[in-house]
Amino acid sequence: MSNSMRFSKLIRYNIETCSIGELESFFSKEILSHTRPTTELNTFEGLFRSRIIKEEDIEKIKSVKQIWYRDQSVIKLEEQKFGRCNDKGQNFFYSSNTVEATIKELRPTNREYLLIGEFKCRTNSIPPKCHFAGIEILRKSDMWKHLLGNYAYENQFDREIEKFISSCFHRPIDKGREFEYKYTIAFTNILLKNQETSGLVYPSVASSLKLINYGFKPQYVDDNLYCSNVWIYRYLSDGKNISLKPLKYAEIEEGQGESKNSKLEFHDTPNIGKKILKYNW
Repeated sequence: MSNSMRFSKLIRYNIETCSIGELESFFSKEILSHTRPTTELNTFEGLFRSRIIKEEDIEKIKSVKQIWYRDQSVIKLEEQKFGRCNDKGQNFFYSSNTVEATIKELRPTNREYLLIGEFKCRTNSIPPKCHFAGIEILRKSDMWKHLLGNYAYENQFDREIEKFISSCFHRPIDKGREFEYKYTIAFTNILLKNQETSGLVYPSVASSLKLINYGFKPQYVDDNLYCSNVWIYRYLSDGKNISLKPLKYAEIEEGQGESKNSKLEFHDTPNIGKKILKYNW
């Protein structure tokens, strides 16, 4: 059965009103027995997260928790949102191996302030085992061509399933239609259902699939990651050229238990050795 025929049954679902559980059950049945590559991130050099902050809130940022994944349990029900990999109310750690990708995902406006954190694996932590979504794009990247460049699908069925999964992960979602993320949320739940699998590697739609995102189960992050650096930058744009002007960096006082409880103490960034980050978009 071809990929298009296999998933033509999706027409029975109203994506706006159907549950993610319904889609998850449907996809689990349709992709049963397919295989796909996984990897352990043994060379974990660092991942980045960014968020937009207001100038008046800078002095209120006192903890790593404010650059950690956002705890959905403390967000009002009406303010909870779908993400590409998370249901409303579901915690998920979004990150990238480049600052640029995180900024593209945020889409800040000129002169806004950005809080940026770098995350690394703790010594003797368990390397995360990850799935891929978007193999054909990732196999061309410098980061993953050593692993995926010569990857061969076991059969045509596996190739077609990956083509469909990738098409969902590569689809831009317009504001107001976030319910269309239900496809990728259902796939994420399936791919990360195995207890041994901790994360997902997929191309960044905001970067036109040129950069890479990394998503992790929150429990893996709490148990194995720590925040090594935190900065505050000013985002400057003339509509084409982008620059991030460093304003402050934080000393991190390791907290008791989880790294997200670590305290931050910001200092003005010395001009010496602190370069403005520049991008041409």
